[in-house]
Amino acid sequence: MSAKGALGNLLAAVAARDVDAVVAAAKGGRIEVVPLDLKGAASTKAKEYFGQLFTAFPDLEINVGKTVIAGDKALVDVVLTGTQKEPYLDIAVSDGKSLVLRQAWLVEAGGATVSSLKIFFCSNELKWILGANKSYEEAIAAVGA
Repeated sequence: MSAKGALGNLLAAVAARDVDAVVAAAKGGRIEVVPLDLKGAASTKAKEYFGQLFTAFPDLEINVGKTVIAGDKALVDVVLTGTQKEPYLDIAVSDGKSLVLRQAWLVEAGGATVSSLKIFFCSNELKWILGANKSYEEAIAAVGA
């Protein structure tokens, strides 16, 4: 199967917020979430990363932007949106904060499943979005003080 088929299975599992289906879509593969330094077998790391994501954002939606596919590899522009209902990555729930986070996914297919998934995003942007960091204006003001 090309990257297109394996990627389709992965995206469908994430869209359904089904951790077991994500694990099945990447069975035998590896997952790396670069800014979190989380890497390892999909069987454990998919549950760790996506399980926490789906719990913290029960209304999570995945919006797929541009996708470049070359043989068994795909680069995907992904935007995650949702409302935080539980703590996420030790970030407490802050009223009125919704997630809108762009990520880049590098996917490699190994037969019918994803053999490698690397997720890239800006962790500082995530913290700002969810209110864990000072606002941009506060951070700039602190530098000038």
